[in-house]
Amino acid sequence: MTDRIFNADTIPVLALGYRFQWEPAQDCYVLLYPEGMVKLNPAAGEILKRVSEKSKLSASSSLNLKKPLMALT
Repeated sequence: MTDRIFNADTIPVLALGYRFQWEPAQDCYVLLYPEGMVKLNPAAGEILKRVSEKSKLSASSSLNLKKPLMALT
């Protein structure tokens, strides 16, 4: 049996080089990466917003349980 990558204590973060932000010109959330940008639908934007908020909150904690999210290909 293989080990689980994520568990209840895991806090996912975006991979290095990726940035999540609200883009007023697009009127939606976007995921920026070195080669371009992905315009996110409302559900994807909400999911990454929650991931981003949890990552920011956990940055100050003493436990470092962060694992990078898989890069989009």
